[in-house]
Amino acid sequence: MTESAQKLPVLIIDDESELRELIALSLKRLGYEVRTFDDATGALRFLEDQLKTIGRVRVKAVVSDWMMPEFDGMQLLQKIRQSAYKDVPFILVSGVVGRAQLEQAMNSGADAILNSPH
Repeated sequence: MTESAQKLPVLIIDDESELRELIALSLKRLGYEVRTFDDATGALRFLEDQLKTIGRVRVKAVVSDWMMPEFDGMQLLQKIRQSAYKDVPFILVSGVVGRAQLEQAMNSGADAILNSPH
């Protein structure tokens, strides 16, 4: 991976601060820049601000918890897939990953789904 590609931030969204920081620390150790958010609204605002400011979205990927209050990771995925930055890689993290969840995530355009580390 090129150094410039690693300088694009990975957005990490999770309402549980311990999990959010665990994922962030793991990615930082691999050399990635990270931006963390405790809700999907903040992450979406960041993406929209980039689009308005520089005319495009410059992020490596989005890693989002699936289950969050009010605006969850699946809703964020669907918003992103219907936006001008629909090609941003999106990884959902969930504590419960069964066949139905996998199918829903993949049908909605998720690039991957991971079991939550808790």
